[in-house]
Amino acid sequence: MNMDESAVAQRPARSHGSALIVTLLGSVMLSLVAIHYSPILDRDGMLYIHVAELIGDGRLDQALALFDWPFYSAFMAVLEAVLPVSMLHVAYGVSVVSAALASWMLVLLLHRLTPEKSIWWAVLTALSFAAFNEYRPDALRDWPAWFFMLLSIWLYLRYSRSRAWSWAICFFLAVFMGALFRLETGIILVPLFLLSLFERGYRWRERLRLFVVPIVIGVLGVGVLLGDSGGLSQRLWGYLNTINPALIHEGFLRSGEALADAVLNQYSKDYGAQVLLFGLLILIPIKLLHYLLAMMLPAILARRYGPLRFDGELRVYGALALTWLAVVVVFLWRHYYLSTRYLVPLMVCLLPFLYVGMMRLTEHRVRGWVWGMLIFLILLQGLSGAISTRGPEKLAIRQAGEWARENLPGDERVYINNGQVNFYFGRPYFRGHSDKIRPPEQVDSRWQVLMVDRDEEVTTRDKLEQRYRLIQRFDTGGSDLVLVFEKRVQYGERRPSG
Repeated sequence: MNMDESAVAQRPARSHGSALIVTLLGSVMLSLVAIHYSPILDRDGMLYIHVAELIGDGRLDQALALFDWPFYSAFMAVLEAVLPVSMLHVAYGVSVVSAALASWMLVLLLHRLTPEKSIWWAVLTALSFAAFNEYRPDALRDWPAWFFMLLSIWLYLRYSRSRAWSWAICFFLAVFMGALFRLETGIILVPLFLLSLFERGYRWRERLRLFVVPIVIGVLGVGVLLGDSGGLSQRLWGYLNTINPALIHEGFLRSGEALADAVLNQYSKDYGAQVLLFGLLILIPIKLLHYLLAMMLPAILARRYGPLRFDGELRVYGALALTWLAVVVVFLWRHYYLSTRYLVPLMVCLLPFLYVGMMRLTEHRVRGWVWGMLIFLILLQGLSGAISTRGPEKLAIRQAGEWARENLPGDERVYINNGQVNFYFGRPYFRGHSDKIRPPEQVDSRWQVLMVDRDEEVTTRDKLEQRYRLIQRFDTGGSDLVLVFEKRVQYGERRPSG
């Protein structure tokens, strides 16, 4: 090989190395900016931290009572034990690192589809992926789960090329790790195994390599279901009940009747279940358009040059997308709400189709201003979720908790009716349906820190006027605000020391 050929061969490697650095650093910067502009930690992150602290203190039974799939919290507890940082910084650190690794895996997967194109297109797409950027401020177990899911897909594609045992084992390890963080990610085994079963070119020995581990895991899972009565068994039974058609149908009929009685005209009451069904389903395309519309535009323009061929690795993503769509539909029918987090894997599986469409558009003569507008819209939609000031009105929660921690005693004399305020006060987070929440007029604590709806402020103050006086009010313009009350000292009663 002469010097010119060597330079050409080394150029892709240098480009990949630069792309890796830019992707990791860009992802970290986006996460740090998002965290900076997010006023408070998300509720799930507070719960995971509390569970991790219980595990670190050896109170595993209490941790399992709060959350029956505590592997993410256990991982944080281990890191907190070996690192000289607080649990809050551990939670943020795990999310930031996992987000960076997930972004890089997304770059690798997208670039595999069009290796002849510049990898920087994949970098642009990954860092502008709005569904990822939406959750960069949050400390979620989804981040490591998404990373291992993407890693699993990459390892499966590597195995489909070499058919080596080493890639099969690494694939199952990645799926297993992803399921430890979020059990639902293990569902990717189903479409991938079906593809390997019916795909031409596989010998039975090569198919068997992909089926050995799932068979063993399935047998162990059945054993857990039959022989264990703890939280693990209950969660597995819960997933099985989630896909029970009889339960879904019964719940829909019951909810449809309630909707018809509450809203629909008497002549339309027979259609309550249908209205509920299609009303819920319409949420899926609405959310997909909200997060993927800008990236759809290049693919839509590329359609004028012919239809997209669904072959090669796109078949893998098509099978995964259909599987995740089924999971989302079942979840929606059972729980009657749809969080964007549950749509992220579906959007990840749809993104390669949009990326290939965009790469096809680069092969044709397109005016420069059109490309400029397309890239601007992609960046605008993708980055706005990460750099916007999401919910500054919630700053009152953190301000109230920190003020109470500095000015009030840290014991039971202080009653707090909100788990997030309680978290910033220095006590464990609790959920909204906790038995810790009581009507303020039934509380006899020396101090009450109450988060109330803005419309209920006057009513709350009137109820407590006789026994309490307002000493602090935290209002940052949101629908909720935080009021701090101190019990009035009756005549002859000694004021307690703080």
